[in-house]
Amino acid sequence: MNVYGISDLHLSGKIPYKPMTHFGKQYDGYMEKIETGFKALPNDSVVINTGDISWAINRDEALQDLRWLDSFGIKIINIYYNNHGN
Repeated sequence: MNVYGISDLHLSGKIPYKPMTHFGKQYDGYMEKIETGFKALPNDSVVINTGDISWAINRDEALQDLRWLDSFGIKIINIYYNNHGN
């Protein structure tokens, strides 16, 4: 088993009002890069995700992003939804 840590994914899968490309062209295709990285991990991997998981502002939006992370078939432990107190 391998354990990995990640933070500040700022997922915006189905949230059109907050695309990461707002912050620059370097974010073009960033969710595809995240997906490629997660899918490359062995199935027994554990990823500890420590904050700023999603741009979501309500539970339903956040669940879309959390379900997307869950679809990779590895254990992901989300410690914080975000680290800004919202």
